[in-house]
Amino acid sequence: MKIEYVQGDLFDMIEPGVVIPHVCNNKGKWGSGFVLPLAKKYPITRQEYIKWYKASYTDELVPDPPPEVIIEGDSFDLGEIQLIKVEPYVYVCNMVAQTLGGKRPLYYNYLCKCMDELASVMERCFSPSLANILCPQFGAGLAGGDWNIIEQLINDCWIRAELNVTVVEYNK
Repeated sequence: MKIEYVQGDLFDMIEPGVVIPHVCNNKGKWGSGFVLPLAKKYPITRQEYIKWYKASYTDELVPDPPPEVIIEGDSFDLGEIQLIKVEPYVYVCNMVAQTLGGKRPLYYNYLCKCMDELASVMERCFSPSLANILCPQFGAGLAGGDWNIIEQLINDCWIRAELNVTVVEYNK
């Protein structure tokens, strides 16, 4: 297995049987980059991310997650994931692996933890036909990560777990 690269708009390529992982910050902020079109297509992704943050960092009472939230970390910490069902057999994985500010807000160690956890969940809970990842070049944009390093993490965490990975390079 190897990473497949395609050009285009990720949102035009979504079909049943995919998980769409992306990197989120640990500050409860959702306002730039890939998350803007993601929230436009699937508003629940932003709503549940914000609820998860509030449940961990405020005294505000937050209701239990709806059935669309398949898994989320016990706390809203770096290295945790939240997996949300957005359509039948289509899921989005919020991977908390960056902070805000600084030259490189992405933490590779936490990204690797998120990626390993997603692979584990997919192995335990998904049939092989649903073991497909469709993703942007996460962590290499506003998060400041180096795509060459992230690509190696994809190989280590997902390709070795025999997940099909398609990376969409956005055409501007």
